[in-house]
Amino acid sequence: MQTGVALLFLVSASITVWSLLKSGAFNELAAWTDYAAYVGARWKLFRELGYFEFVNIYLALPVIAAWLALIVPFRGRARFAAVLVIGLVVVLLTFFLFQKKSIIVSVIIFGGALLLDASALFGREWVKRAGLGIVILTIAYFLAVIVPVMSDGSRTAEQSSEVAGGDFGVQSAAPTGTSQPEVKGEMSGEASQDSEARIGKPGTLTEEEIQHRRNYIADRMALHESRAKQIWLYTLMAPLTRTSASALFYPVVFPDEHPYYGIDLGQDILGFGHMPDDTIVVWRFMNPNISGSASAPYQFVLYSQIGLIGALAGSLVVGAALGFAWAWSQISFGREIRALAGCGVVLFAIYIAIDGVRNSIFSSYGMLWYLLMILAIWAVSNIGRLSFSR
Repeated sequence: MQTGVALLFLVSASITVWSLLKSGAFNELAAWTDYAAYVGARWKLFRELGYFEFVNIYLALPVIAAWLALIVPFRGRARFAAVLVIGLVVVLLTFFLFQKKSIIVSVIIFGGALLLDASALFGREWVKRAGLGIVILTIAYFLAVIVPVMSDGSRTAEQSSEVAGGDFGVQSAAPTGTSQPEVKGEMSGEASQDSEARIGKPGTLTEEEIQHRRNYIADRMALHESRAKQIWLYTLMAPLTRTSASALFYPVVFPDEHPYYGIDLGQDILGFGHMPDDTIVVWRFMNPNISGSASAPYQFVLYSQIGLIGALAGSLVVGAALGFAWAWSQISFGREIRALAGCGVVLFAIYIAIDGVRNSIFSSYGMLWYLLMILAIWAVSNIGRLSFSR
């Protein structure tokens, strides 16, 4: 079975290389040294790559890689070398998506599965490995944050003509929303016009006023005196402000500026209503002059749909579902399935901490595809064991 899984990994990696080649991703390597170019390269890929190409790069590649690493037939240093090579291939390929999230997700899937497997095999010894994994993940994240802004020539997103005032759909930055006309997540024109009619043109400050406030804060913190200080403060604050800023806007926007959407159960997939566009509505209030979409933890997304009481009740349901999923994942399905399924539950918990439940399930990196892959691996593993036993 190891040979078949290795071939499957090569196929997934080859498809990834082809996708990146045809989209010109390998020509954009220098974008990692200029934040504006980095964002522009990312959005270019959102336009060029299809939904299932993202599924392959985001999930299929790291999941198959983790499966292969779990069953690699070597021992000792040979096993370590094989696992290291497999992991490096995954990280290097996802590096060309120009997204921190894709790299971190790959590391979590690959490293998390190995750690959960080690916890079952080595008991308390796995704590040391878990500590090493956390260190590696932290380093990977901060490197991904620092590299695009280190150069003196690095520009902000607003300084890029492709990002500021671009003529492409603002939700193309999230390859999600399988229920929309465009599989990459474009919001329908009718839904977009409906939201704009209700909320009006966002933003009450002029560009000069916004820039004045920024300069005032920079002067108070003496940011102009040291670029190193700017970079380190940005690096430390980036994990904290990823969703916290947009989350603060949700109770401001809903329901005073925009009515609650009503519960979203994916009914638009069946042709009823529209996918909520809260990410766009909130972004327009935050950044009226830049195309894009915001993200916020699932409880804030629930709040935009069904209010405070509904969000509290929904959070209770989500928490219970997570507990059930973890218990189910640790049932004796075999060590590979147990490790991969447990890693999936951890990944879903991370997803909903920065995004809504819907996107965490149905997006190109969503748990729907992860679950289908786990079921496929379980089926193949059992067929392989039955064939071997005969």
